[in-house]
Amino acid sequence: MNQGSARRVERLCQAAAILLGILNAWTSRHAARSDTISYLDLASALLGGDFQALLNPYWSPLYPVLLSLLLGLVNPSPYWEFAVVHLTDLLIYLAALASFQFLLRQWIHSNRLRAEALASQSRALLPQWTWAPLGYGLFLWSSLVLIWRSPGGTPDLLVAAVTYLAAGLVLRIGVGAASLATFAALGLTLGLGCLAKAAVLPLAPVFLLTAGLAVHGRRGALSGMAIAATVFLVISGAYVAALSRSRQRLTFGDAGRLNYVWFVNGVVPFSYWQGGPPEAGIPRHPLRLTAGPPPIFEFAGPVPGTFPPWYDPAYWNEGLRVGFSPARQLRAVFANARIYFLLFWRQGGLLVGWITLMLLSTGGWRDRLDLRGPVMLLAPAAAALAMYSLVHVEWRYVGAFVVLLWLGLFSAVRLPESEETRRTAGRLAVAMVVLLGVEVLGLGVYGMASTSRSLAHHPHWQVAAALGRLGVRPGDTVAIIGSGGDAYWARLARVRIVASIPPAGADYFWASGEAVRRQSLDHFARAGARAVVAEHVPAWAPTTDWRRLLERGDHWARRLPQPSGSP
Repeated sequence: MNQGSARRVERLCQAAAILLGILNAWTSRHAARSDTISYLDLASALLGGDFQALLNPYWSPLYPVLLSLLLGLVNPSPYWEFAVVHLTDLLIYLAALASFQFLLRQWIHSNRLRAEALASQSRALLPQWTWAPLGYGLFLWSSLVLIWRSPGGTPDLLVAAVTYLAAGLVLRIGVGAASLATFAALGLTLGLGCLAKAAVLPLAPVFLLTAGLAVHGRRGALSGMAIAATVFLVISGAYVAALSRSRQRLTFGDAGRLNYVWFVNGVVPFSYWQGGPPEAGIPRHPLRLTAGPPPIFEFAGPVPGTFPPWYDPAYWNEGLRVGFSPARQLRAVFANARIYFLLFWRQGGLLVGWITLMLLSTGGWRDRLDLRGPVMLLAPAAAALAMYSLVHVEWRYVGAFVVLLWLGLFSAVRLPESEETRRTAGRLAVAMVVLLGVEVLGLGVYGMASTSRSLAHHPHWQVAAALGRLGVRPGDTVAIIGSGGDAYWARLARVRIVASIPPAGADYFWASGEAVRRQSLDHFARAGARAVVAEHVPAWAPTTDWRRLLERGDHWARRLPQPSGSP
């Protein structure tokens, strides 16, 4: 394949990436997740001038800042609010694509230099014409299958953009093409990454150390690394200092600590902790348990937000202590290893292709595999995968690092220099790209289509609109029987949830006698709720005096009588 054909293939890959990104944003335009509600609440607080809202120890600030910019610019009606979230995600996706294109150019340039050096040893890398299609296949698969599958509304695409840009800058530094501005850009990128997600902070030193090893002994290396570290420390340090001052303790965020307690220590997640086991500590201000059974939690103050328990989980879990148990840690590692196994099992075509390339080579391991150059990609990837394996793994967390891992592994293979080997390696690369494309189209596009069908009538908005017809107005307070974190309708209706019966107690509520249900409703009213919404009501539940909110759904609501003296 000549250079002109290679450029046409690359442009086709870029166009496909843009088109699929737009398609994904549109088909999932009405989708949301529990995290999205909290990020929207933070963005609304910013638009209202509450910049202190950025100092939330669980939710990182960069994503809500971007959301607030788009919301302020577009000023959507509640019906289209989630669509603006996906427009924001699309713009971040395009930024991630641009970052990946930069990384891919640096990767191809680095491979070209290594291939020229290997030619004197009668060794070669994968054929050059395969690099761009393989890279874009990995990007699309990671972005659309792992990270940005519906419903979106999280900062994980931001982390991907930061990861690709930082890795590309490290590669540029490694081939000796870096200026002091490149080092400054690396520090800036990693600093912004810490504002995108707290998990980037422990990974940033790995990128910096890898860059330092890549330039070791070169002229200007020390000053360059000093600039990168200084820029990074200024940005991340300023945020850590502000966050620590607001919480009156040293912290760079509580997301990692809380997830460790929830997923490793096994303490009741996520915001209903009332104390226990003894080694976990004593809650300083738990949700108020006002009745039971069924248990009713009340949280009218002091935390704001559509669903206060998930707006600031760190507040409700303050006093929770992290404990270490080797047995529990091993169980967590094995559980996360299973998730990694399933992830790489689905990438079986890549794994088989890579092993086959290794078998095509000859000689010992040093002749078949050279990790010295690819370590600039492999080190951050391995560090991220290892870090998440200790706590909790979701595919969207590690999608970008899996791309770095595969780019590093494929560029590490050293093949015999022969025409037959080049043809075989080229066919293998084409087969892997085809398999990636099939999965992107099969899972990604199918997922888009199914999401579009299920959300075509915007059920969250239908519930919000039905509440309006019931007399619930923006600014009112409501109670919920079900999962408040998934109450997307509450955000769209501009109401605030102040009490709940969690899903575990819902069946007890419906199966109990009229006296128990009436007592529960009275507790809701005394907590300040003007109406109660019940999610996923069983078909056998007694729903007299309740109104169905969705024609074919299982959401019901009823107004609550207000205690005497209420406005």
